[in-house]
Amino acid sequence: MSSVPDTAVPKRVTDRIRPFLWPVLAIAGVVIAGCSQATWGYSDQGAQLEVSGLGGVDAKAAATADVAAAFGAHTHRPALVTLILGVVIALVALLAWWKPIRRNRIAVLGAAAVIAAAGVATVVVAAVTVADPATHLFDAAVIDAIDTPGPLLDAGWGAIATLVLGLLTVVVALTAAVLQWPVLTNSRRDRTPVSARG
Repeated sequence: MSSVPDTAVPKRVTDRIRPFLWPVLAIAGVVIAGCSQATWGYSDQGAQLEVSGLGGVDAKAAATADVAAAFGAHTHRPALVTLILGVVIALVALLAWWKPIRRNRIAVLGAAAVIAAAGVATVVVAAVTVADPATHLFDAAVIDAIDTPGPLLDAGWGAIATLVLGLLTVVVALTAAVLQWPVLTNSRRDRTPVSARG
C-alpha cells in the first residue's frame, strides 16, 4: 500500500503561491515608480514646502510661485534612481511571469536575483533620504542659507512608501528564488533509476 509523501501538501501550497509572486512583484515595481514622483520631503514651517522625489517643489505659503521656483532651482532628484529601478522590477517580473520563462528554473532564479538587487538598491536610496530628507533633496546652497533649530524637511510619505515597497520586493523575490529549490530537488527524486525499474 503506497503512502502519500509528507512533502505532498507543502508542495501543493508552494505550487499555488509561486505563480502569484510575479504579479505581486510587477505591481510593486509600478507602485515604486509611482511613489518616486510623490512627496519625499515636507515642512510645516515657513513656506510649508512639499518636495517630490524628482525635485518638484510646492509651497503652500504666500507667494507660492516665487518660493517654489527659488527652491526648485536647488533640488536633487534621488527618486530618479528608484523610478528606474521600479520600472526594471516591473518589467523583469512580467518577463518571469511569462510561461516559457516561468518553466525555466535558471531564468527564474536569475530574474529573482535581478529583482532582489533592484529592491536592495531601492531600499538604500529611500532609507538615506528618509534619514535626512533635506540633504538629499536640496543642494548645499539651501542647507547653508536656511538656519532652523530643527530639521529643514521631514520624510514624506512617498519616500517611506518606497522604502517599505523596496523591502517587500526583496522578500518576495527571495521567496520566489527559494521556492525553486524544492522543484529542482523533487524533479530529481521523481526520476526512477533504470536499474530499479521492472
